[in-house]
Amino acid sequence: MNTEQLAEAFRSYRTAMEAKPPFDPAPYHWENAPERIGLEGMAYNWVLDTHTTRLANEINQFAAGTRRMETWGEVLQGYELQDRMALLVEFINPLAIMVLSFPAAIKGRFIFSSTHLCHLANRIELGWKDDLEPDHMIGLRSLKCRARKWNASSSLIDHLAAINDDGFRKDSRQFRNRFHHRDAPRLEVGVEATMTRIESRPGRMMHAFGIAQPIQISDVIPSLQSQHKACLNAFKAFQCLVWEQLGVISQTGKIEDDRTDEQE
Repeated sequence: MNTEQLAEAFRSYRTAMEAKPPFDPAPYHWENAPERIGLEGMAYNWVLDTHTTRLANEINQFAAGTRRMETWGEVLQGYELQDRMALLVEFINPLAIMVLSFPAAIKGRFIFSSTHLCHLANRIELGWKDDLEPDHMIGLRSLKCRARKWNASSSLIDHLAAINDDGFRKDSRQFRNRFHHRDAPRLEVGVEATMTRIESRPGRMMHAFGIAQPIQISDVIPSLQSQHKACLNAFKAFQCLVWEQLGVISQTGKIEDDRTDEQE
């Protein structure tokens, strides 16, 4: 396809995009944090302000990317094989890599942000120690350990289980994991030659050869839309956790540094 043909395809895509209804966004500026929670609360406030905005950004980017991917899938149907391949290379493949990777990334962001907030909010406890793992080691176990005292955390953890779950990984054929660590499935056109090591009998491995058909955009879009809903549900649970923490912090004031009174 030449430049004009690519431009015409993009115009068709934009026309189709403008006809689609808006998606349900994750909200911004909802925290209502106390204006003053002390010097030691600065870290909590920073994580709260920065991470909640980033989480909302990524969930909304995921929703927008899913709509773009869906629309390109519809536009592709009006083109022959060679032109479809050109559009995939020029516009669609980079978008699909990002969108199909979002559920795992967003789940990790929720765990990372919630762990830090719980850890910092736990300063209200006597004998608090800064024993949180280094950032690169934070995982779901870290969150469960730091979130025990917060009632709203159980709902968040339950909702996180629905993000990047077994169903989505099956529907996407483990695309994110395979793209980052192995050979990713093809998208829309072409077949994939496969070789898989399987256990033929206990202690005995063999290689199985075959081919796999490409992922069709229309087949994976419903699963991506369900993942977006799961992200929104987790965000609501995340809000409840933050509001619970802010309520306790604002009532006790114990997160404030003991040196504050001396400085005043």
